[in-house]
Amino acid sequence: METPAPERRDPRTTIGGRYAIDLDAPLGSGGMCLVYRGQDLRTRRDIAVKTLRLEYRRDPETRARFRREARLIAFLAHPNVIRVIDFVDDRGTSWVVLEHVPGRALNELLKENGALPLATVAHILDQAAAALGHLHARGLVHLDVKPQNLLLTPGGDLKLIDFGLAQPVGGPQQAINGRTFGTIGYLAPEQLRGESVDATADVYALGGVIYEALTGAPPYPPPASGEITNSVIRSRLTQMPVPPSLANPAVPLPAWVDDVVLWALAPEPRARYGSAAAFARIFRAGLDGDGLPAEPPARAGPTPAEVIPIRDSGREHPDPLAPPSAAAVNVPAHFGRAPERGFGALRREGSLGRRSVMPRRLLWWAVLGLVFINLMLALLLLTTQGRLPGVYDPGLIVFPGGMIPYLGETPTVRAPRAEIHLIAIALLTQLRRSFE
Repeated sequence: METPAPERRDPRTTIGGRYAIDLDAPLGSGGMCLVYRGQDLRTRRDIAVKTLRLEYRRDPETRARFRREARLIAFLAHPNVIRVIDFVDDRGTSWVVLEHVPGRALNELLKENGALPLATVAHILDQAAAALGHLHARGLVHLDVKPQNLLLTPGGDLKLIDFGLAQPVGGPQQAINGRTFGTIGYLAPEQLRGESVDATADVYALGGVIYEALTGAPPYPPPASGEITNSVIRSRLTQMPVPPSLANPAVPLPAWVDDVVLWALAPEPRARYGSAAAFARIFRAGLDGDGLPAEPPARAGPTPAEVIPIRDSGREHPDPLAPPSAAAVNVPAHFGRAPERGFGALRREGSLGRRSVMPRRLLWWAVLGLVFINLMLALLLLTTQGRLPGVYDPGLIVFPGGMIPYLGETPTVRAPRAEIHLIAIALLTQLRRSFE
């Protein structure tokens, strides 16, 4: 008896009745996601389709972040940002349909060629800064800028991809299961400390990318063991990288490169460029031989002053739920500030703290004043048999919009508690109207 041959699985599938996917032709993979090559059956155009790995599809938080990433990119429209075509739910699985970008990631180019010419680096910086500027103008930060997330086409065009960690500016980096994520070599110090992040966090990461493109090596080499330990994080918070001109003796670089790149990598956000566009503009000025400023252009707009700690478990191993192509980074509690209740941290920071104390004091004085007025009013009513000319008269009936005369016999009882409360309400109403 012959054993039947195993049934051959068809690697092609169709989702949403429109997009054909070749499951045997993955374009890439990350910590949680897979990207496949596909085709739009209506337009016959090549596409890329991104979905969660099978083991992460049942995790509600992972699915929510995946959907949020799709919605976020859908509102972006820039030639240097990957374009979302569609979002499909098919047979219990979510798929993000993206434009297909021919070419390869910057990290592959650097691995093959090493350091790149200054003019090529300037062209990459111009496009990456334009993509980030589009994102920042919409109040968002990427938080995972690195060579792997910069795609280069054969024609030299650049596309920024992978928005799995993107979030609104002004707060600490959002955690997954109470932990912070990112790629250690490009994380800004404020991300490691659990502080508020803004556009300058992406400027820092972009500075690391440009450093690597100029020298052929990242500003902070990954640990030999591959493990992100507390000592690795501490060194990132306390040490500056070697100047680019000294990093690779085989690659001669002009002296101006050191200042321009290290400004982007300043540990303090306020010491960096205020925008990615400013970074690109100053780099171009150095390349063209123009004069450089004494310090990087200041940021435009207010700087978030508050520091809101991220609570962390303190473990030192990578998290299996890291977003695509992002390693888990555990931020020990002592690297940030101690947790505080409410807005306590904000009250001690800058002008916000100085302004927030006075309203609270005024509120307490107002409450004490109202209590005193009520006591005086009660005493007055007791001596005037319930009448208060101009405010309340028991001979009038209050109704919405005004008063009408009370035709019955005027009460002779002294002011009861109910009348005292009614007088207080009337007085508060007049007080409120006086402030309108």
